[in-house]
Amino acid sequence: MTAARDAKTVLIAGDFAGMTGGQAKVAIDSARLLADAGVEVVYFAATGPADPALNHPGIRVECLDQHTILDDPDRLRAMRRGIWNAPAARALRKLAAEFDPDSTVLHCHGYAKALSPSIGPVLAGGPLRSVYTMHEYFLACPNGGFFDYRSNSICTRTAMGLSCLTTNCDARRGIHKAWRVGRQVATLTAGRLPRYLRDVITISDTQARAMAPYLSPRTRVHRVSNPVSVTGAPVDARANDSFLFVGRLSPEKGASLFAAAAKALGLRAVFVGDGPDRAAVKAANPDAE
Repeated sequence: MTAARDAKTVLIAGDFAGMTGGQAKVAIDSARLLADAGVEVVYFAATGPADPALNHPGIRVECLDQHTILDDPDRLRAMRRGIWNAPAARALRKLAAEFDPDSTVLHCHGYAKALSPSIGPVLAGGPLRSVYTMHEYFLACPNGGFFDYRSNSICTRTAMGLSCLTTNCDARRGIHKAWRVGRQVATLTAGRLPRYLRDVITISDTQARAMAPYLSPRTRVHRVSNPVSVTGAPVDARANDSFLFVGRLSPEKGASLFAAAAKALGLRAVFVGDGPDRAAVKAANPDAE
């Protein structure tokens, strides 16, 4: 995407306009960094409200004020839109048509929680050059993590292969896995993802290796680390006595494994975050902070 270096406008698309987690933070931080650099930014999201960080003279926010598939009180609508959110696709296509294809890039930061695979044709065949940043594995894996939540282990099955389709790896009931498979069928077919994406950003080498079998040989893969805000004076890390875990305490992130390893080595462990694995972390290491 060498031509994208001359982009005057970046249209950022994602599920969240609010600071709901790591994925949203990266998208919002990227919007601020681009705007501060003089690039016109349009931030398109399915759900709001918009985070105050998006209040910037160089950022225009277009929020649909929809629900995520988890907090929508209309469960039938949530199931339907989770597979194919037609209003979101129409809105994004209409918005993309406003901009000059020669000077605009569409950058997507996820779709699985609200936008749905319906935006795939805009990414993989719309009027604008596009790039997709992978914050997880929804482009290939039905549950988005290459992780078996039932056995609490990394999944090595071929995504959407026979073994995948016949295994309930979901953290909830089997019906949820069936719904996720339905969404993945929509992703791979009408959604045109990921095979027709021209450019994909991965945030780790492991992620790039895991996704290699599922991307087209024509897809250009770019390794870009997440932006991190640094404040204060540098510290001498060698003088620290703690190992710090920052993030959601969930099985696929290895929080309880981190806790058990710290206890076995007699090291001080500090956790910043919360989640379903909180009790498991305390059980594995009662002294963890």
